[in-house]
Amino acid sequence: MLDDATDPKKLEESLLASGSFTRSIIESSSDCIKVLDLQGTLQFMSRGGQQLLGIDNIESYLNVAYEDFWKGSDHEAAIGAIRKAQTGQFGRFQGYCPTADGTPKWWDVFISPITDTAGKVKSLLAVSRDITERKLAEDELRESQEKLEQRVQERTAELAAANEHLRKEIEERKLNEAAIRSTEEKYRFLVQNLPSIVYRGYKDWSVEFFDSKVQSLLGYDVDDFNQKKITWRHVVVPEDLEAARKEFALALKSENSYVREYRVRARSGDLFWLQDRGRIVLNDAGEIDYVSGVLFDITDRKMTEEALRESERKLRLLSSQLLTAQEDERKRIARELHDGIGQSLGTVKVKAETVLKEARSSAAGINVELMESVISTIQKAMEEVRIISMDLRPSTLDSLGILATIGWFCREFQTAYPQIRIEKQIDIREDEVPEPHKTVVYRLLQESFNNIAKHSRADLVRIHLAKAEGAINLAVHDNGRGFNPEHVVSAENLMVGFGLASMRERTESLGGSFSILSNAGEGTVMRASWNI
Repeated sequence: MLDDATDPKKLEESLLASGSFTRSIIESSSDCIKVLDLQGTLQFMSRGGQQLLGIDNIESYLNVAYEDFWKGSDHEAAIGAIRKAQTGQFGRFQGYCPTADGTPKWWDVFISPITDTAGKVKSLLAVSRDITERKLAEDELRESQEKLEQRVQERTAELAAANEHLRKEIEERKLNEAAIRSTEEKYRFLVQNLPSIVYRGYKDWSVEFFDSKVQSLLGYDVDDFNQKKITWRHVVVPEDLEAARKEFALALKSENSYVREYRVRARSGDLFWLQDRGRIVLNDAGEIDYVSGVLFDITDRKMTEEALRESERKLRLLSSQLLTAQEDERKRIARELHDGIGQSLGTVKVKAETVLKEARSSAAGINVELMESVISTIQKAMEEVRIISMDLRPSTLDSLGILATIGWFCREFQTAYPQIRIEKQIDIREDEVPEPHKTVVYRLLQESFNNIAKHSRADLVRIHLAKAEGAINLAVHDNGRGFNPEHVVSAENLMVGFGLASMRERTESLGGSFSILSNAGEGTVMRASWNI
């Protein structure tokens, strides 16, 4: 098929004319498939590969030395893999090669010899798999592990969001079964060189494989599947079967193509994650005839995702413990201020007043004015201790509850900022708020009001605390100048950004959801909600 390997046009026409089954394999593959001549220059690239690389005009890439696509150490690795394939061996390397528009891409490259019937190497087949997500995930995992303790202590960042997995729907034409079977043997060698498992499946979960790669992965003999001694349902983990069925049913209702992921158990008992990309082929009566698809081993990617999730879980646990310890320390310091220093100052004040009273009624040479100033100073110190103690943790929160504390807090705020009017709407009973949530609600109000007083220039604040449909909802709305939430971490708004991160962290530590809605000139709305 590839005798004329020096003519790119004839090579592409030969590949495309080789049969719709081969064409469907090339077009449905998520990899970049290329054919090189014996000198290692590019002669053909699949359309899917051109799309992956963002190439509009393939002509400018043809007859270019394949090794020149790679730089630095990757250049030497590419040369080595080509040399191995030229001698009839299997070459492989990993390297960095951006797309045509400069988008960073990392690739896992397989280079295999293509031989004629006499076993002579005629040309080379290069298949590049995009491993950018895996590389980025690995780098992110290393960075997360290195900075985990620092991030917990500083509480200024959140673990990177879980990885997004891009799924590209397979678009392939309906295949003519007779044409597939007539050309299947002729082009089997191309299937064998793809780094994936190609199969044909049926309604009873029986499956036929076109090469032995499934045997090397799972340990089952290919003939056992092809002769229906074992079906695919026997290797899929039972817990994943229902989800796989649902994906198949959804495909029947849409475009007859699907992408699903599930676990399979090898003969040795080991578990592997597979990505199954396929298309349902219907007969003339509109019934399922067979399924044509490919399987990819994604076990490494799944293990990386699980490691990221575990790191996130540990971070949230440590963060929750840190918040709890902080609140306990606030409570202890407030109690010591009130019970220790506060009471001592009170005793001193009483004794000083007694001395002053006796001085006024006697002729003793005591400076009455000095004693009065001492008493005034002690009174101010007691008030300072009371303010600090209440700011650390108001005693009403433990003695009277969150509703009374909200009332006290609003009165204190109104006294300090008389230009800001406060409207409260409380639609919840004290016994409907769990104890852990009371502290969080108070801290959210405290931080919100601090931000409003310092930054918003508002003259009206509305508070709404209610229970509805099994959830506790808190909202704080001001009519101030608003802000752009994406810019709160700038240098001038660093403490605001830190405060918002702390509010979100406190909310989510109890399984709640937190949001900030604000635009310049339109005020700000803070919302927090917990399902009880």
